[in-house]
Amino acid sequence: MESKINTTTREDWLNKAALLIRAELIDTRTTLTTDRPIRISLSPMASKNLGACYPSSRSPADHANEITITMHSNDSVLILATLAHELIHAYDDCVNKHGPVFRAAALAIGLQGKMTATTAGAELTETLSEYVELLGEIPHHALTHIPKDKGRNGNKIECHSCGFKANTSAKWALQISDGFECPVCQSSDTSLFMK
Repeated sequence: MESKINTTTREDWLNKAALLIRAELIDTRTTLTTDRPIRISLSPMASKNLGACYPSSRSPADHANEITITMHSNDSVLILATLAHELIHAYDDCVNKHGPVFRAAALAIGLQGKMTATTAGAELTETLSEYVELLGEIPHHALTHIPKDKGRNGNKIECHSCGFKANTSAKWALQISDGFECPVCQSSDTSLFMK
């Protein structure tokens, strides 16, 4: 086992982990290559996605690929598996999405499962665990994931006579009472469902 790798910040940890993944997995087990810069950081995700990679066209100043990893996890092996997935996208500049080129590279380094949501297979998990031993656990505490407010979608108006349905904002829902007149058939057999 190599000596420990010192890291100072979460981003330093991610970037040093990326060097290991690139050198020992992607560069040796796939045919993908890149000379573009790759920047990696943690970010809160609006969805439950674990990571994202942006094509170089989104960084016109230096044509770098930007990778963001969720702040909603502190599971070091999961984060490294996500990073490996996103690094494949970066090498490919996001051109082939999750198609055959991505799939071949993902399987070659030990990712498995549905290509849009890969997980580390047993061998890759072991390798990534060794990386965690070298780097230590990621110096990060997970943020609680708060689902995005659905806004208008939670307040529904429904007419039981004609079947008319509509979403409305909380502001207007508070001004509507059950039994209001349907705007389509003028029936008063209506109801409001508020979140």
